[in-house]
Amino acid sequence: MVAAFGSSALAGLDDEQRAAAETLLGPVCILAGAGTGKTRALTHRIAHGVESGAYDPARVMALTFTTRAAGSCAPGCASSERER
Repeated sequence: MVAAFGSSALAGLDDEQRAAAETLLGPVCILAGAGTGKTRALTHRIAHGVESGAYDPARVMALTFTTRAAGSCAPGCASSERER
């Protein structure tokens, strides 16, 4: 079951971020400059996938390559797990 509308994980995203977050199956490539919300889009994609039942939270792994991105990634991913 994949619900694209009404997901709290999609709230507050702009159109481009929402498009990335709603794409739950397959890879997504996000090319954008610094501070444009790439990490936000990816963490919301994970949260939306868990909320909708498309992702099993026990089988999700998020990797990042900067300390700053890791700091923004962890709370978003952890909150979707707590809500499940």
